[in-house]
Amino acid sequence: MRDLIGEMYPGDARTGLTWHTWWATMPPCEVQMATVASISPPVVYSLRDLSDAGYGSVDTLRRAIREGRLEAVRVGGRLKVTPETLDAYLRSSAERYTRDGGAR
Repeated sequence: MRDLIGEMYPGDARTGLTWHTWWATMPPCEVQMATVASISPPVVYSLRDLSDAGYGSVDTLRRAIREGRLEAVRVGGRLKVTPETLDAYLRSSAERYTRDGGAR
């Protein structure tokens, strides 16, 4: 066991390195830091934000969620919509609108 530790830990009476001083000279793990830095929170929109941006009233968006035409997630007790599900909802709404001849 001492030989194994000796390969990883070069400190001994000759060098004067203790385990703690050797460990303090080790560079930080860059892979771990890069992984942590690349994580970002997901983008979600509230129904009020979508309504204010012109995607329909809050009631219309709630109805679409209830009918299964718009997927939503609950965050902190409130319904939120991801950009991907909003895009799918808009595409399906446009296809349905043109299929019906543009009339509601």
